[in-house]
Amino acid sequence: VLTPGIYNSAYFEHAYLAQQIGAQLVEGNDLIVNDDNCVYMRTINGLEKIDVIYRRIDDDFLDPEVFRSDSTLGVRGLMRAWKAGNVALANAPGAGVADDKVVYAYVPEMIRFFLNEEPIWWLRYVSRTSFNCKRSRRVQTDYPERSKKLYCPTYLVNFYRTNFVQR
Repeated sequence: VLTPGIYNSAYFEHAYLAQQIGAQLVEGNDLIVNDDNCVYMRTINGLEKIDVIYRRIDDDFLDPEVFRSDSTLGVRGLMRAWKAGNVALANAPGAGVADDKVVYAYVPEMIRFFLNEEPIWWLRYVSRTSFNCKRSRRVQTDYPERSKKLYCPTYLVNFYRTNFVQR
């Protein structure tokens, strides 16, 4: 489990996840990509080849060769190793788009379009509780209950940079 480190607000979750699945919890400086485009973990016994990384670092900071060159959180060359097929990335770059809460409102439509099926009951519940105010007239019908709802921006942003407001 690749974590940004102890100062990240979800660090406890990263540590707990690693413990529960029996994986190592590592930070970017614990990993290295050698000339063979393979990822290795630094250990007291030397380098150990890594086959799978579950990343918990934002895309922007993942690899200073490809994304932000000033990043000290990621692993230089990680994208090279991934492209070469030498490491699998669970939660691959770009997958965070599905983490935006407004996507929940569109999941029933995606299921109908891609699977040609009706959503199951719990998904119908989630889609009723998550909706895009710009696309829905429900905002008018839900007006009396607006004080009980949580509103957030609907543009795709990093979850940790989103300002949630209770109105």
